[in-house]
Amino acid sequence: MQLLRRVSVHCRRVKLLFNEKVSEKHFRLGFDCEEIAREARPGQFLMVRLMEPSWEYLLSRPFSFCMVQGSRIELLFEVVGKGTRRLSQAREGASLEILGPVGKGFDLSGEFEAILVGGGMGIAPLPFLASELARMFRPEDIAVLLGAKTTAALCLEERFVSLGTTVRISTDDGSRGHKGPVTDLLAEELKSRRNRPLTVYACGPKPMLKTVSRLAQNYGVASQVSVEERMACGVGACMSCACKVRDKDGTERFRTVCVDGPVFSGAELVFDED
Repeated sequence: MQLLRRVSVHCRRVKLLFNEKVSEKHFRLGFDCEEIAREARPGQFLMVRLMEPSWEYLLSRPFSFCMVQGSRIELLFEVVGKGTRRLSQAREGASLEILGPVGKGFDLSGEFEAILVGGGMGIAPLPFLASELARMFRPEDIAVLLGAKTTAALCLEERFVSLGTTVRISTDDGSRGHKGPVTDLLAEELKSRRNRPLTVYACGPKPMLKTVSRLAQNYGVASQVSVEERMACGVGACMSCACKVRDKDGTERFRTVCVDGPVFSGAELVFDED
């Protein structure tokens, strides 16, 4: 029971208000839950389960808060398996069981310019983060760097544009913006903003996060990265989402992404081949 007390979460059943396709494989859904929306912070997430009798959908899936406005909560997800495929087919009025808000979000304290880096589905928590930062600082000082395999895989770009942030795009195939990894754009931003107070926020695949962390350390700026891991419970009980971190004294140990994260300092994460 100690593990459960480490996280303050609420379990609620809600009705789906909309579920729309926004790119090749991405869907955006929304529902109202005033209690959870009031406590949600950028970088935190929800455990979501479609209320159906089939055994295939018994386990909840983790989804980042994509946007929270009033009581409205929006989630962004990609169809990658049976569970998310069935969720993409859910229509208005379908019942969802949600558990949240879960995890540790982004630290927004201090005075700084922000660089947001999203790779693939790593874009999911960034609209909520960008909206909070835009309220705190000048939107034009916030750089949003979005990377995807192709133009068809890009989504929600207009959300960042509407906030007044500076948006730059990269695609692996060069069909839109810079041809190459989104971390190329990060290197350019860090170089152009050298000796200015910066914080880099990132979410995406681990190879991208590893490069983000290394670049931030090389330029002497802080980085906060949101780690994506499979998880079953969301409250630190099953330990399926453990990741390795390195303490300040060099000691390596495992921490759970769902409770201790999903946001970590880029400098403390231990990546493969470190």
